[in-house]
Amino acid sequence: MAEEVVVQILSRLPPKSLMRFKCVRKSWCALVNNPGFIFQQLHLYNKFSSTPILIKRTVISRTESTSEEVVFSFLNLHNDDYNCHLEANCHSIVEDINFPASMGLKTRGQFIELPMPSSSSFDEDVYVIGHCDGIICLLVIYISTSVIICNPAIKEYRLVKDVDVISFHVGFGYHPKSKDYILINVMSTGEKVYDNERLVIHPPRAKLYTLGTGSWREINTNYLETETTHFWPSLFQFYFKGIFYWLGNEQRKELISEFDRDDEDNNRLVILFYDAGDELFHSLLLPDGFYDPSEGLYGMRLALLNESIALYGFHCIGNCPSPFEIWIMVDFDGTNCSWTKQLAVVPTVELYMPGALWKNNVILINREGRVVSYNFDKEKLKYNPIHGVLRASFQATICVHSIVSVKGQPT
Repeated sequence: MAEEVVVQILSRLPPKSLMRFKCVRKSWCALVNNPGFIFQQLHLYNKFSSTPILIKRTVISRTESTSEEVVFSFLNLHNDDYNCHLEANCHSIVEDINFPASMGLKTRGQFIELPMPSSSSFDEDVYVIGHCDGIICLLVIYISTSVIICNPAIKEYRLVKDVDVISFHVGFGYHPKSKDYILINVMSTGEKVYDNERLVIHPPRAKLYTLGTGSWREINTNYLETETTHFWPSLFQFYFKGIFYWLGNEQRKELISEFDRDDEDNNRLVILFYDAGDELFHSLLLPDGFYDPSEGLYGMRLALLNESIALYGFHCIGNCPSPFEIWIMVDFDGTNCSWTKQLAVVPTVELYMPGALWKNNVILINREGRVVSYNFDKEKLKYNPIHGVLRASFQATICVHSIVSVKGQPT
């Protein structure tokens, strides 16, 4: 009985404490390394602790004479009462992440330096790809292209090299069958112009990387094309219950001219997902009325909201204030779904770049580059202690803290 009590107590402790307690007793070290305990701690600790939101931001902008500096931080928000989060005396905690130089980055403490445009391209950056069970996946376009898989809570980092860089879009999550964490990499195989005008786009390829084996393998992409079109993922959104979600496009295989590539009739927005259960790609249509090409759409995202899949973003309608909308996916049977509009509200202040949905709040930045939390039920705003953020560099991702290793051992 006493041993069970110890397990219950330890499973509610933060990862940092558990890493120290491994040195107290051999039995505690064995417990902390036990897959069952790792799973238990993942769920019990995060049920009662604060919610960490990973924020990526630029602190020094890149110019012709100055390199750019970016910082990754955890913004820890209270879980016990989200109404408390809206009160002035309920402070958020910011914790910066330090990446080791062995990851191929030029680091100075928590600062990551990106080259000046005179020596390299503006495209060089470090992006948040996704998060799963406390593990964060970063895409590094920095001289060469690689992926960093890390768990900052236990200071474990892993570099995945030899990533195919030809127009690829990586997803990250968990494979329920193999009980391991995986990367999904969808790549372009190129295109060709015939008769100096007609453009033929080649079908995509995809590979799967498993942490446990440290190797890539080809996967089926048959469902990424129809008789006349290809499906292309763009931004990876999130992983949930064995499914990887992207926003993407359906595009015609052949175009009269390459200038027709972005024509509305040849290119429509869709949701793409990879089901790790059947190991196949599928596509879903956006809700009617959410996207109108004549109006444009700004900052569209997919996220989880109360265990449901939500599509959210701002509509841009000329010079009018941009309404913020949330649509919820319903009746999803694995291949089809329908949508219901949950919210359409015009914020009382000017907000940009929706990042993460947290309970009834959305994390954004305001006109001054301050990270704010906007409660769309009560239409209240809370300022968080991160400011000076450039719109183009801002990313926000809901995370958890865990002791899950990135060394490849399945949990």
